[in-house]
Amino acid sequence: MKFLTRLFETLGVSWRWTMLAACVLALSACGDGYPGSGGTGTGPLHLFAALNASQGNVPPGLVLPVSPTGDINNCYPARLELTADSAQLDTPCARFIFQGPWALDENHQAFLTGTTQLLVNGTWTNQPAILRIIADGSLDRATSIQIAVLDSADRHVLMGPITLWP
Repeated sequence: MKFLTRLFETLGVSWRWTMLAACVLALSACGDGYPGSGGTGTGPLHLFAALNASQGNVPPGLVLPVSPTGDINNCYPARLELTADSAQLDTPCARFIFQGPWALDENHQAFLTGTTQLLVNGTWTNQPAILRIIADGSLDRATSIQIAVLDSADRHVLMGPITLWP
């Protein structure tokens, strides 16, 4: 701050302009308010998506994907937005919302209990559910993520599994 004061005194600029310049410099270091920018966002923000089912393969040994509409192709495009304190899945056949802190475990998995909306026979129905997330590494380095929406009572698959990419 003394450097700026001396600089502006040398240039003949008033104390008020010196303080204004210091405030502008300090605020510019705070980021732009978007997640992950250092501002007031909830960052970091991780987005994973898939446009269609042909982008992903079901790993050997797993069941074929399930959809509330009867056809997993009706669930694309799929988009998953993750922050340190929320998860939101949006597809044409299912939506899921989780609010609260969470993290992947040592196996790069998470089971988030929240609320889902499923498109069943053309009508959206709400119910408690679990979003199962399996990443191939930490979220900031993951090259793919597999998700499934599970029934919260018996954990049978309501939608998925589907694979998403950053």
